[in-house]
Amino acid sequence: MCEEAFGWADREKQIPATPNTVYAAGSVAKAVTGAATFMLAGKGKIRLDDEPEQYGVHVRADAGTGMTIRQLLSMTASIQHGWFYNYGSDLDRKKLLNWYAIGAFPPGQHFIYSNFSYGILGEVLERVGKRPFREFMRGEVLNRLQMTSSGFNLAGREVAIGYQAGKALPPHTFEPEAGGGFYTSAHDLALFGLFQIDSAQKLIAPKLMKEMHALETDQQVKSRYTSGWGILNFEDGSSVLLSNGVVQAGSATLLVLPKAGVVIACLTNTGSDAMDDLAFQFADLFSSGLLANLESARKEVEAAEISRPFHADQSQRGSWVGTVDTPKGKLPVRMQITGDDHVQIGFEQGTMVPVEGLGVEQGFLSGEAATSISLPETGNQPSKLKLQLLWVDGNRLVGTARMESTGDLPRFGLPLYISLSRQKIGEERKE
Repeated sequence: MCEEAFGWADREKQIPATPNTVYAAGSVAKAVTGAATFMLAGKGKIRLDDEPEQYGVHVRADAGTGMTIRQLLSMTASIQHGWFYNYGSDLDRKKLLNWYAIGAFPPGQHFIYSNFSYGILGEVLERVGKRPFREFMRGEVLNRLQMTSSGFNLAGREVAIGYQAGKALPPHTFEPEAGGGFYTSAHDLALFGLFQIDSAQKLIAPKLMKEMHALETDQQVKSRYTSGWGILNFEDGSSVLLSNGVVQAGSATLLVLPKAGVVIACLTNTGSDAMDDLAFQFADLFSSGLLANLESARKEVEAAEISRPFHADQSQRGSWVGTVDTPKGKLPVRMQITGDDHVQIGFEQGTMVPVEGLGVEQGFLSGEAATSISLPETGNQPSKLKLQLLWVDGNRLVGTARMESTGDLPRFGLPLYISLSRQKIGEERKE
């Protein structure tokens, strides 16, 4: 194993980084949570086609029922994306999950990248493991892989100080931790990568390990994602497993090259996409042509995610009314779509504001508006609203209105279920 470190773990105290310095690794958490799920599946304690409710974990499903553990792993359970940075407030993370981990669409129909999908898996692991998530993961997964410098929402002098725009960030935790609150060192992250291709490992049965890295459904093939991993299969027969994460205090990239038997782990203590680029450059040294394959795959993914301009047809124009569900109850919402493709939205009796950046991506209408809804967890923090809506039968719009913080420090992205119906012409005149 070749290990090297550069720069400072703590610039102010001039503590140098080492291969054992612990960094915030963000969504690498998903691959670790996925591994724990497959480990319990191998022991017969979890069945992947069960619903979370069978393990005592209730999920708010506003559209459709029957989401499964397997769908949560591949992010096709239609659980909406969200996050919360906690800077020391009295947060009940279970309430956070109960309120904001919502199924806005029927499960199994859409790939939606979602921290909360893995937050639900974390709750299942906690229930099945019969101890707090962090303790279960440390005892049953991390320690058994000799990842003694790793954990969830860690703090302490071994953890690198996170920096944003050159300034040290205040201490904080990330929720849901099973989806993005993982901390690890370069040494430990490399061990986790080697575990994926270790034929002698005993934690996950070989058949399940293969399944954990396989794209089995059409949606998985299209998204190239399952069990916390991006699965990249190339025409020349080579493949790459990719697990990465970017949060405000750090970023990490783990590449596993099964055919070459090579693992590359890169981490830093600022939120940056540079770790992907660095890891890709290293990968090309061990597998000629891999960089070109990786760049081609990245362009294909980006092309698939590009939204097309929104052009309203006759059936979509007019007034839409409905409600948005909040922890404080349902609030009335109205939306206006005009013939020139402009959209406005308003809550309760408030002023209608324009929805900017309108686009259609994979059938979803998206955009954002300079308005906010007061939530128990957000206080008076400045925020904006981001919409992700889907037409149902031409007469209804359903989806989420996600409140996202806009201040100097990222704080939250919390989705709320929204449902709108086409207002009839006669009803518009009555108003």
